[in-house]
Amino acid sequence: MKNYYEILGVSPNATDKIIRVAYKAQCMEFHPDRYHENDATERMQEINEAYEILSDKEKRKSYDEDLSVPGASQGTRISVSRNNFDMFRISVQTSLKN
Repeated sequence: MKNYYEILGVSPNATDKIIRVAYKAQCMEFHPDRYHENDATERMQEINEAYEILSDKEKRKSYDEDLSVPGASQGTRISVSRNNFDMFRISVQTSLKN
């Protein structure tokens, strides 16, 4: 699952206004007319997709719930949530006791 917060460069507790400002800034930076790399179109599609989800209250709520499911945020980037870290810590503590 893509991390839309990372794509827009905002935190998960960002307000609607911050998300909108970040979206506009990303569009200005990565618009194909300004950003002359081969992946310009793909970047804009990711940015638009992220904004579509995060700017809609119901879609964002559903997305946030999906992110909280262990393993849901796995993708091309490695993402370690607090829950995964806690599970690892407990596992290590248990093995050290044995």
